[in-house]
Amino acid sequence: METPSLSPSSSALTVCVYDAYFSTMGGGEKHMAAIAEFLSRIPSVRVDIVTHAGEVSDLERLSTKLRVDLSRCRLRFLNELPCDIETLSESYDVFINATHYSSVKPRAKKNVLLCFFPMMPELRKLSRSRLFKHLLRSLDQHDRIQRESGFYFREKIGKYFSRVFGRWTDQQCSFTVKQPVAGTSARVVVQTLPLRTTALSKLIKGVTSTNGTVSYRVHNNTILIDYIPEKDSDALTLTVNLKSTFRPRNTDTRDLGIFVTRIVHRHSGISIRNLFQATASRLFESLRYYNYLDSYDVILVNSQYTRAWLKKLWDRDAAIVYPSVDVESFTSSPKKKNILLSVGRFFEGSHNKKHLMMIRAFKELYLMGRLRGWEYHLCGGTHPEPQHQAYLKRMQLEAIGYPIYIHADIPATDLLKLYSDAQIFWHAAGYGEDEEREPDKFEHFGITTVEAMAAGCIPVVIGKAGQLEIVRNDVNGFTWQTPQELQEQTLRVIQLTPQRKQILSQQAMQSASQFSREACEQQIQHALQPLIPNLS
Repeated sequence: METPSLSPSSSALTVCVYDAYFSTMGGGEKHMAAIAEFLSRIPSVRVDIVTHAGEVSDLERLSTKLRVDLSRCRLRFLNELPCDIETLSESYDVFINATHYSSVKPRAKKNVLLCFFPMMPELRKLSRSRLFKHLLRSLDQHDRIQRESGFYFREKIGKYFSRVFGRWTDQQCSFTVKQPVAGTSARVVVQTLPLRTTALSKLIKGVTSTNGTVSYRVHNNTILIDYIPEKDSDALTLTVNLKSTFRPRNTDTRDLGIFVTRIVHRHSGISIRNLFQATASRLFESLRYYNYLDSYDVILVNSQYTRAWLKKLWDRDAAIVYPSVDVESFTSSPKKKNILLSVGRFFEGSHNKKHLMMIRAFKELYLMGRLRGWEYHLCGGTHPEPQHQAYLKRMQLEAIGYPIYIHADIPATDLLKLYSDAQIFWHAAGYGEDEEREPDKFEHFGITTVEAMAAGCIPVVIGKAGQLEIVRNDVNGFTWQTPQELQEQTLRVIQLTPQRKQILSQQAMQSASQFSREACEQQIQHALQPLIPNLS
């Protein structure tokens, strides 16, 4: 498909909605698409949805999958480099960044961030202190290294205590050293993770400098670049050239070089300054995020839970725009079946949905004879990576011999039927996690819980995080803290009279309507009215 020009016309107020992960078509993408659809219906507004080339090729498929109308929007592609996006944003009146954990600093006239959850700083206690803010200003003023081009977005490798943040490079990556001093030798240390089968020393083709001489050597997984500027200048640029790149999978169109975790500038010799820089650089990615938030005029969040953590971690306020749920698409069967239902993607790590724990809880009740005649259905999308496929396999093995059915990549019509037939909805994301240490592993909102309630399911969900904004215990569902409580609350629902079940089901459907498309659009209108005229 030929990529059309990205230059917007000046005949209307132009809005760019940017989502690097649009092809995943998850809950965040649906949230973003609802905002794009609402704005596109305004005659004086023209909306471009900007993403990266991949498996997404047309808006019709996206509209069908996400159950939104994007026919008035335009789909645009560009290379996956932050500098391209920042340059692109200058052409628009309003830039809306809907990319999770993005560090893009937009340059549109007005800029909006759709924050699904704030990035966690390396040292949260430090982030809440005045010392942190003074350190930030100092580092921002004196930091010597700035990434120029050839770096993709920051991402996480690994999990728990072994997780590492960094950025993939293209075949050529450049970074700028500020205020080099003529004749003074200095070193740039580029640390990488060995994520390719080829050794780092065999991947490097060479390093060049725009000012003076440069040499390099590779030690283990680190590139040591020594340079001597020929003249004083505001900056010099160092460029690392690689011999080859690779693509991790068919749907990922990036050409990946090396995975860079840190870039540190050091003067020759050992000094207190160098020791300070080595320590501070570990925090610098988090510190950059603090300043990056200042690039936005408005921050939108998906729940009170996310809003509270944004305030707690980064001292920023935000407007709540709950995700739009197409509640009209869901119906409750007049003859509900003995079905327990869970809906959520099947993947390992991160904010895992805890399917294995729920499967084991069902099996225990079934073996005790408490769930005879009941079925447990788990529905979710899949990911091709080996660790996620292994997780799905473990689920399937756990289910053998029980009335447990795992529906991977279930068609939308079949999922709607299960929603309609099911009596009880289970959700456990965040179970066993420490909310104070890793709040991002909990459900920030819970779209599938709302969908289930819209179909008349009685929710029995973990009583933490965003779920508490949806489910009120013994009013429109039930909450729990332990697997034992999950089992007890489930048996409690099963033992209710048909009349009481009907009342709870009706209460659940009524509560779900609070998160309808109309409610979402009212929140969008209220939040963006100061930036975009004629929203009413």
